[in-house]
Amino acid sequence: MSDPPTPPVLEAAALCKVYESAAGRVVAVDDVDLSVVAGSFSVVMGRSGSGKTTLLNLLGGLDDPTSGAVRVDGDDLGEMDESRRARLRRDRIGFVFQSFGLLPMLTAAENVEVPLRLVSAEPDERRERSEELLALVGLEGRAGHRPDELSGGEQQRVAIARALANRPHLLLADEPTGQLDSRTGADIVAVLADVVSSQGVAAFVATHDSAPLAVADQVVRLDDGRLAPVA
Repeated sequence: MSDPPTPPVLEAAALCKVYESAAGRVVAVDDVDLSVVAGSFSVVMGRSGSGKTTLLNLLGGLDDPTSGAVRVDGDDLGEMDESRRARLRRDRIGFVFQSFGLLPMLTAAENVEVPLRLVSAEPDERRERSEELLALVGLEGRAGHRPDELSGGEQQRVAIARALANRPHLLLADEPTGQLDSRTGADIVAVLADVVSSQGVAAFVATHDSAPLAVADQVVRLDDGRLAPVA
């Protein structure tokens, strides 16, 4: 008897986002269906303006769809009030942004600890988790450095470590190599792939960079808000 299928960490069903403005109606995300399971690396490709960032914001509960549904671990985000969604984002979703988003006055270790402070983790737990994650991303020797003392690639590694602090089930990354040169970008992709493998997290990465394709389990393309076959 075969094992039952692994339930998805992330599901989107008939997901749409429409913006109305004086300039007209813009369909940013148009009838998107997708599914992502634990321990998988998924990539959505698309040029600038294709709707990738809007899609990630919908999947992470940062924005409300016009229609359709998003489920994380089977829980429908549309049925949650903002307080519940905020807790879900804090506890089950890690975000990695193109601009890193590190706090400039804090060290690398302190930046990683920020999500743990939000859940009132004890100081020893924060320190141990920070050390573990900085070692995971290859920065154990840079824990005491502030962002302006780190390269772009090192800052993105810190951002990935911070995103993992609360042991999320889902990692959403928006153009994580967008501000990096090709070699450093490839290093960041390798770090993300290692995180998926070692932590069992489901990663969903939006990018126009071809580097993540080599390690992706699933690749989709977004053209004008609609999923399209990958050439």
